[in-house]
Amino acid sequence: CGVAVYLLKVLSLPVAMLIWTLVIVFILRGMVNGLEKRGVNRAIGTTLSYVALFVVLGLIGFLMFSPMFGLNQQFADLITAIPGYVSALSDWGHEMADKYSALLDNETVRQVVNSTAGSLSNWASSFAGDAANTAIGVGSGIANAFYAVGFALVIAFWVLLELPAMGREAMRVISPKHHEEVQFFHVTFTRILGGYLKGTLLQCFIIGVACGILFAIVGLANAPALGVITGVLNIIPIIGPWLGGVVAAITAVFVSPLTALIALAGTIVIQQIVYTFISPKIMSSSV
Repeated sequence: CGVAVYLLKVLSLPVAMLIWTLVIVFILRGMVNGLEKRGVNRAIGTTLSYVALFVVLGLIGFLMFSPMFGLNQQFADLITAIPGYVSALSDWGHEMADKYSALLDNETVRQVVNSTAGSLSNWASSFAGDAANTAIGVGSGIANAFYAVGFALVIAFWVLLELPAMGREAMRVISPKHHEEVQFFHVTFTRILGGYLKGTLLQCFIIGVACGILFAIVGLANAPALGVITGVLNIIPIIGPWLGGVVAAITAVFVSPLTALIALAGTIVIQQIVYTFISPKIMSSSV
């Protein structure tokens, strides 16, 4: 396990390229195959699929970062507001300590409370400076991500183009008596995985939009950005939906406890509606 983890760390960029290549292939293969069945040359069909992918991503990027939504500024505002949130939390802790001083008469408890509050204040004051240094690492990570995705786009293009030939070559090295089983496994696996990826992205999009609207209604600052965060976190199995609700609630608690409760409850309700009624409809045809 140690060797595997070490190798994954060393080979993180190639592994990321491989994963992104698989994601792109599984998302676009249905469109490419569909165009080929309609008589479109596979090279032209692959090119048209890429054009459609870039158009969709371009529209999403334009909507997200246009002046209408301004998500880049909203994310910047969220980061800028973190020290204020921490400072407010520290002040609240001092206030509670003074209010319930009789209950906190124990010197050890008082020292713990003061130490925690002081640590939070120190962290908040140094956050801006740390953020500047962290930005360098974040920028490097983003550059690596674009590097991986860029190579994956090139590799996926050729994989999509040669997919039927690759399948025929793979069948040549398999015993003829196993051809039917392998073909069944291939069709089932690719349909399930491709459908799962597309279904997951669609339900994350629905949850993100619905939560963004909810946060705007209850009066949260940077509601679209929080909606995007909530939608993206839903990619994480099991704990992702809860993390999205907690992030919204933490931000909302500085508006009012009632707003935080509504944001948390609303996020859970939206997620349950999607998972109970919408997700089965999305996934049932493929998974």
